Amino acid sequence: MKELALRKWHRRMGIILALFIILQAGSGLLLSFSGLGSPHEHDEPIAHEHDEHDDEGSRWLGTFKNIHHGGGTAGNVYRIIIGVGTLGMALSGAAIFYQIKHRIKKRTT
Repeated sequence: MKELALRKWHRRMGIILALFIILQAGSGLLLSFSGLGSPHEHDEPIAHEHDEHDDEGSRWLGTFKNIHHGGGTAGNVYRIIIGVGTLGMALSGAAIFYQIKHRIKKRTT
């Protein structure tokens, strides 16, 4: 594939994937931060007095878990598309890099 066409596809794919990667990485990051202060889910739960902020926090945490891990078949397809798209971006980026490197090397010889 010619470099110009490859760059065009790489740019378009990057713009489309960016939103989904931000969603996936952001939800994973927030889940990781929320897990820092709480015991592992297999540990015994700690009894707390009821707090209205806990309910709201639990709803947000549930939403982030659903975005990151859930969704059933649609969620699995979503994560497969992100994975394949990320691989495509890495491969097309490497191809662009080597085409540029080859072009520069050709000029200097």
